[in-house]
Amino acid sequence: MKLRVVALGGLLAAALFATMLPPAVRADGGDATYTFDAARRSTIVDHVKAALGSYIYPQMTQEMRARLDQDRAKLLAQTDEIAFGKAVSASLQSVAHDKHLNLYYFEHGAPNEDPNADATPSPAELAEESQSDAVHNGGIRGSYWLPGNIGYINLRGFPGGTDGTKSAIDAAMASVANTDALIIDLRRNGGGEPDSLDYWMGYFFQKPTELTSIHWITPEPHVDRQFSAAHVTGKYYGKPIYVLTSSKTFSCAEQFAYDMQSTHRATLVGETTGGGANPGAFNRVDDRFAVFVPTGRAYNPYTHTNWEGVGVKPEVQAAASDALVQAYTLALKKSTNTAADLPDERADVLKDPAGVLKQIFPQT
Repeated sequence: MKLRVVALGGLLAAALFATMLPPAVRADGGDATYTFDAARRSTIVDHVKAALGSYIYPQMTQEMRARLDQDRAKLLAQTDEIAFGKAVSASLQSVAHDKHLNLYYFEHGAPNEDPNADATPSPAELAEESQSDAVHNGGIRGSYWLPGNIGYINLRGFPGGTDGTKSAIDAAMASVANTDALIIDLRRNGGGEPDSLDYWMGYFFQKPTELTSIHWITPEPHVDRQFSAAHVTGKYYGKPIYVLTSSKTFSCAEQFAYDMQSTHRATLVGETTGGGANPGAFNRVDDRFAVFVPTGRAYNPYTHTNWEGVGVKPEVQAAASDALVQAYTLALKKSTNTAADLPDERADVLKDPAGVLKQIFPQT
């Protein structure tokens, strides 16, 4: 897995709205002589305690440190690296209930970040990142025309807002530009970076519209306000949009759903999302472990809150496995018929929308 670092307002952060990472992550580097003994585990716990000094809610820091001390014997008894990381994370979350706050094990080398460092990438680094985003199609697994003139985009992530990402978004939106309704699938989207979210949003609003902002406490307290992009290659406005969610929808993907819901721009269909709204950065505690410490909190200008710990609740509740059929049915019924043959086509599809989708997506 490539761990990219992005700059926002001078703050260095790995995937500012961090993807929900697995407990073990492969990366480049690492020390072949690494020994995971009790002394090592004790040192890691102490480093995690120190890293908590930058947590967004300082009033919880002392309580979390006390909980780690209280649980120290139990933590030090964990001889497996992944189990140890999970145990430390559970101790932290038992106090903070913050799903971004976790200790991660990186089999081949932990990320090394300085939250106060100058994160300005070089032109060569920007070009490399843009090319990577283009190769991975900007996180887009596919864009489709569905019978009944309904668009569908399978969006698995929010990579950085590079030219490569923007080109992929432009191509996907061009392919569904003439549809009468759009379904955006975030059921397997674990998050990413907010600058690509802003670009997506530019398609769905007539003019730049304020979105969820981030209130940071490092390197000094400040606010980064987000707006939908002012310049995109087209608009998808005045048509129904449906956003699919699941319990695995997390972080930046949750912001996308939350922003679309709070601005009444889309109807959410599916399950309540994961509930992670506090961005931050990795703090490297040793060669193999890094703790992700949230140093900012999301704030929506319309709801005056965020989705931390509670997730984003769809208007149409459905199991994740049923969400596409539900949204497709709604889109067929509620979108305007822009061609003379569409009423008959939609009536035919509505006899068995699940069967029609099965022909297009055999794995669903």
